[in-house]
Amino acid sequence: MTMLAPYTDLTVEIFEDLEVARARWLALQERALATPFQTWEWCARLFGTVGAAHGARPLVVMVKDGGSGEDVALLPLALERRGGLQVVSFADFGLGDYAMPVFVRDGTFRKETAGRVRELLLEQLPHADLIHFDKMPGEFEGVENPLTGLPGLATADLDCWQTRLPERWEDYEKALSKQSRRAIRRRAAKLDRLGVSELEFLSGGERAGRMLDLLRRVRKERFEKLGRKDAMDDPAVLAFYHSLAVSGDGGLPLMSVLRLDGEVVALVFGLLKDRHFYMLAMAFLHGNPAVEKCAPALILVHRMMCHLHAEG
Repeated sequence: MTMLAPYTDLTVEIFEDLEVARARWLALQERALATPFQTWEWCARLFGTVGAAHGARPLVVMVKDGGSGEDVALLPLALERRGGLQVVSFADFGLGDYAMPVFVRDGTFRKETAGRVRELLLEQLPHADLIHFDKMPGEFEGVENPLTGLPGLATADLDCWQTRLPERWEDYEKALSKQSRRAIRRRAAKLDRLGVSELEFLSGGERAGRMLDLLRRVRKERFEKLGRKDAMDDPAVLAFYHSLAVSGDGGLPLMSVLRLDGEVVALVFGLLKDRHFYMLAMAFLHGNPAVEKCAPALILVHRMMCHLHAEG
């Protein structure tokens, strides 16, 4: 039975300077539960690009245990103007999959104490017409999201974004339908008959930046043909993804590349954290009908998953 930490007085501090909060933020996320979308690495670059373009003001909420003096939770929020309203929300700008606090697992910050944090937060927040928290999962990695107990907040069912892998890769493949297994193997065999295929994984560096630029060009051509808008049409979003790809911050960004006879045929860009991979964008190159029929992006995702699973 898991014992919850005893209730202690919690205090709230709000930082508008990311650098001032940096050391405590990094220390907390190392020992707390956090999605990649609330890490320092993601949020600092996000505010520096997309946040700046939105005229957003950082509001880093740090929750400290008065008894131990330790930080127990953090909410990376933003204040921005939307349609004439001053809105406080999680620093997301439409690019993250999840919005939730960074918090320790010992129960110090839980539903019963989140209400007190809400009171302190409302006392200290700058004026806002609306506080809007969305994309909040009810739980993450089996741990309940403490904010879900607050009045007026609803959780989002985001399980559709996840593929949970068993301990053995063979068990994952067996769980696929026979049709899916056959399709993957058939397409992979066809691709290998066309040439020598190989995988490349990049976390940071100018090469990763060039691959991100290539992914962007391919996506742009594809989306224009479909008459769809791509998030990377926004120069600030493109600058954010590019800086993230090049940085390799904390091993968080990962660019996966599938090549055939040395030529790139598919790319996947995502985030790797705590044995979880979060896909941000993918693309496959056009121009060779024989390669296109092999569904190279599907092959890349499958082989990438197999590789990451083997790596733990």
